[in-house]
Amino acid sequence: MRSTDEPGATGPRSRADSDDVADVTERVLGLIASRNESQRVALAELELWAEQLERSNQDLSEFAYIAAHDLRAPLAALAGSAELLARRSGTELSEESQRHLAAILARVGTMARMIDGILAYCQAGNGGEDREVVDCTEVLAEALEHLAPEITDARARITTQPLGMVAGERTQLVRLFQNLLSNALKFRRPGCDLVIDVSVRRVGDDQVFSVADTGIGVSPDDRADMFRMFRRLDPQTASPGNGMGLAICKRIVERHGGSIWVDDTLSAGLCVSFSLPAAAPTS
Repeated sequence: MRSTDEPGATGPRSRADSDDVADVTERVLGLIASRNESQRVALAELELWAEQLERSNQDLSEFAYIAAHDLRAPLAALAGSAELLARRSGTELSEESQRHLAAILARVGTMARMIDGILAYCQAGNGGEDREVVDCTEVLAEALEHLAPEITDARARITTQPLGMVAGERTQLVRLFQNLLSNALKFRRPGCDLVIDVSVRRVGDDQVFSVADTGIGVSPDDRADMFRMFRRLDPQTASPGNGMGLAICKRIVERHGGSIWVDDTLSAGLCVSFSLPAAAPTS
């Protein structure tokens, strides 16, 4: 018979071996408990930081909204005074004074559009309506109705398809489509027919929409900045705007849990795509 002390023997472990195993087990369990506690503390700190950040963002948004709203009254008074001066004394002013007065009115109009853009941007991030199942074909039809005069003026041709259902806020989605279409109408290529195509494809749990046009397009170097506030696609253009349209689109899309980007196109023009959560099928 082989002794249990010999190599390869299988027999009862000594007390020392059992104590070593228990000690190692205790240390491992201690390390696991310590790591779990560290993770719990880190998660609690992360949640607190997220709450503080959300509160800070909300406070900042509210401040911007109030400030922009309160600026409307003195700006309107300034515009009214300048317009009254132009009506009553315009012909009596020197040419230089008339140019200065015209510049004042132009700057007041620019400031008014910027204020409107800030207010719209803040509203795009507010709670607003409850989420519901939204028919994007109807949303697009409403946006096109709002833009009917501009579409006629640009002699634009709009092509589309059934766009399906998403989960979202209808008013904000109308604004989203309207802003994208409005950009395409403003930045059209002189002397060329403008065609705007609105399409959709299903990608996983999302509906991915694309608004492609045959306009002036955007250079690859400028694409990273085009969704920033007060960013004009073409600062030299005479088209009106405050540079907030695409920033508002980005805010609406991200608030719905989606993303927005620029797709490459084979021809001249711009193609903006964005994803929205598809509506869950109803039983």
